[in-house]
Parts: sequence; structure tokens; C-alpha cells
Amino acid sequence: MHCDGPLTRQEGVCHVHIVALTNEYEPQIIGGLGIVATRVAQRLAARGHEMTVVTRGRGPTVEDRTAQGVRVLRFPVDSVYYSAVAGGYATETVAQYLHETIATPDIVHVHSIHADRLAHRLHLRYGCPYIYTCHSLIAAERSARPAARRLEARQRRLMREASAVVSPSQWQARIVERLVRGARSRSHVIPNGADGHSLTSMRHNQRFLYAGRVVRGKGVAELIQAVAIARRRGLQLQLDIRGDGGRSYMQRLRRLVAKHKLRQAVRVLGPAPHTELLRVMPQYNGVILPSRGESFGLVALEAMATGTPLLATRVGGLRDFVDEHAATVIDSAAPLAIANALQRVCRYPADVELRRRRAHIRAERYRWGRCATRYERLFTSLAETRALPRVSDVLRGASAHSGETI
Repeated sequence: MHCDGPLTRQEGVCHVHIVALTNEYEPQIIGGLGIVATRVAQRLAARGHEMTVVTRGRGPTVEDRTAQGVRVLRFPVDSVYYSAVAGGYATETVAQYLHETIATPDIVHVHSIHADRLAHRLHLRYGCPYIYTCHSLIAAERSARPAARRLEARQRRLMREASAVVSPSQWQARIVERLVRGARSRSHVIPNGADGHSLTSMRHNQRFLYAGRVVRGKGVAELIQAVAIARRRGLQLQLDIRGDGGRSYMQRLRRLVAKHKLRQAVRVLGPAPHTELLRVMPQYNGVILPSRGESFGLVALEAMATGTPLLATRVGGLRDFVDEHAATVIDSAAPLAIANALQRVCRYPADVELRRRRAHIRAERYRWGRCATRYERLFTSLAETRALPRVSDVLRGASAHSGETI
């Protein structure tokens, strides 16, 4: 940690070396996790902190590049750094590479559950605290699949052992505190952010956009059924679905499109680069998020920031910033309720215009700079109080984590 004298508000903040562990980083982004990991790292680097990102790569060798002040190390999946049997990177191999390549970290910032063992290994080697940003709760998905149960157990252990657990919403923080004994004293809420955008004219073209992970909990199947209902009512709705999901669920969506004869109205387009999504959002009559649950709902905030009318359920973390003053609220993630919301947007454009202007103003509270400031305060406060691991931790870590993979 680089700091001249005691840290005070007048003197500014100390510069720390932060190592971020994430499965997603620009341009290889799947969802909100990768966007947050990228934006936070870039803004902390711009403030003088040393940022090293450890993430997955697609090339044949380890890539070591610096972009926007962030050093990004991409470890290839098909390599000695990865264990196909365990489904993750070889912890000791990656840790040794980092030991030989990077400076001593002051903070390890974990974004992905699969980085839990590597984070613990770096904590033992350097005596630095590690912070876990919980982007979504596996327990909230209520999956009975054995793989999901194992991942949930790893997430709970990560939340127990991390020096601090960051949630993007008050809703999620309350659940974390209930799930993990002793988490309340280490729990922090840092909302996600959005880039600022100029407010452009609203489109009245009855074209709507869904963007994000295409999974059951997002209500995409129900959305397709809602489009069929609305079109039977005489609306000429068009829907674009941008995102990726499991093969079986994507096939189910395409069968629904065929069943309701919506091939000319609904396009299942697959994922798009994040910058492209932000560019095209204002071209739609609205962005729709009919989720059953959200840890935060970054797409909703980005719609508000771009001045695109938002239609969303008020579930989970969405309650922190979505209400009837700034969005068309969907009463439930049911086809009829979604269809009713779509109809309101199409038939009452003056009300929608007022809401989107309020939403654009509200989104100003959630800029990435504010998000980075809160992370900066947390990181520097923990870096100042860092301590070497206890002997018991070292012994336990040597036996429990030797040879394991992230």
C-alpha cells in the first residue's frame, strides 16, 4: 500500500494494489458481473490504484495486457492452468504464476464463486484481506441440481471466510445476513452504477427489448406469451430478446414463438456486446424486465440512464430504485400482467414520457464514479488494518486447499 502518513479525508486516499478475480471481463462479458468487474476496475485504476485482473482467456497462452490502466491476465481454459476434471483453474499453478509475475496485493476482490479457493490461497500467502462481491445468490434460485447445490455450498463458505461481503442491494444484504452467521458485521451495500447518457426523443414504435441472461427466473417465456396476448388485443408489438441461456430453455422459447405464430414479431437474437446494447436501447419503445427475482437489475438501471422507458417487476434489488414514478411496474411475472403493462406503455405515451424523464434523473444517483468511491473507501480501510493470517489458518488452508481448483 502506497500512502504518505496516516490516511485522512483531507489528505486523500492511499493507493492500494487490488487483484480482482473474475470469470468475466470486457470484452468477454455474459451479464452484470462482468460489467461491474470491468467498470469498477477501470475507475479505481483511473484514481491511481494498481489494478490487476485475473480472468479467463480464449487464447493458447496466458495473455498479459494493460488497457485503461488495468493489467489484465487471461488464463486459457485449455492449458495447464485449468483442470477439466474439477472444472476450474488449478489453484497452486495460478497462484505461483501470480507470485512470480505481479507485485504483492493489498486486497483481493472476488467477483466469481469459482475463484474462492484462489482467493483463500492468496490470502494465506500474502496476509491480505479478500472481499467478495456477491452478484447473485445461488440459494435464491432454488435449484435442486447437484451442481447448483455444490456451488451454493461454496458461495456460503466464501461469504463466511471473506473479510467483507458486498451486496448490490439492501434486499440481498438482508438475505446474506440471514444465510451466514456473523455476516452482518462484514456486510456492505454498494449499488451498481451506470454511465451517463444524454436524453433523446422517445420512440413510439411498439418495439421492445429484453436484454440479459435468458433463464427461467427472468420471465422470458412468460414475456413471449404476453406478446401473443397483446397482439390479439390489436397491438403490433415487436420483441427482441438479446442474451444467452441454456440450450433446452432457448429451444423452449423458440417453440413458444412457433406455437403462438410470432416468428415475424419475436426475434431471439442471442447475446450482443454491452456497448452495442447501450447504443441501441433508446431506439426501442421500452426495455422490459419481467423477472421473478433480481439481486440488483443492472439492465433496468441502464435503461433509465439511457432514457429508455422501463417496464419491470419490483422484485428483490429492483425495489431499491424502481417504482411507479420512474417505470411502468409489472404487477407479477405472469403473461397477463406483462401484457397489461405493455398495453399501458403503448396507449398512454404521455405518462411514459413523464416516467422516463424522472428515471433519467434518478439514474444520475447511480454513476460508476460513486460506486467506485464506495469500493475505494472499503478497500483502503481494510488494507490499513490488514494482518498476517493466524497459524491455525495457515495449517487449515494447507490441508484443506492444497491442490484444489477454483
